[in-house]
Amino acid sequence: MNRIRVQATIDRDAASPDSIAAAQEYLTGQMTARAENIQVALNWNTFRTYVRPNRHGDLILTQWAKVVR
Repeated sequence: MNRIRVQATIDRDAASPDSIAAAQEYLTGQMTARAENIQVALNWNTFRTYVRPNRHGDLILTQWAKVVR
């Protein structure tokens, strides 16, 4: 495994700066927990996040970072 990637979907009707910030915090926690479970360290210098809409207008938040073995 070269990197850890997590995603969350925000409904277009519920999208606000607060909901996006909460989703970011949740995803960061999930990445950290997953890295601890498989006993690797995240390289925070390679941390990336992006948001894209899907065809229904919902927002898909994706975060990823490379791992250090």
